[in-house]
Amino acid sequence: MEPVLPTPEQAVDVSEHPRCFVITLQGDVENPEVVRELEQALRAGQDWGKQIVVDLSGVGFFCGEVLNALLAPARRGGSLPWLTGPLSRNTLHRLELTGTAPHFQVFPTLLDATGQS
Repeated sequence: MEPVLPTPEQAVDVSEHPRCFVITLQGDVENPEVVRELEQALRAGQDWGKQIVVDLSGVGFFCGEVLNALLAPARRGGSLPWLTGPLSRNTLHRLELTGTAPHFQVFPTLLDATGQS
């Protein structure tokens, strides 16, 4: 039996907090539609001018396009989003393998990140 993958509507959720813009990802994120939704959410967060926080606690795996999307705000003159976990082994491995882990501020939980913003 094939695993049930989240639909794009379920994979990316956006919420606004007083001082931050939270994007929550769920599942194994490799669907191009989900990547486009993430890119749109990151642009929206940057437009709001609030700290962007990406909750990866529900992500088991993500493709290289997701990492490119997470790096895009800095390429557009903004700051990198904060990442929250706990991060899966695969997620942490991708960040470490690509050498991008030190560039992101990573919080153990969403509450830790939103309390800091």
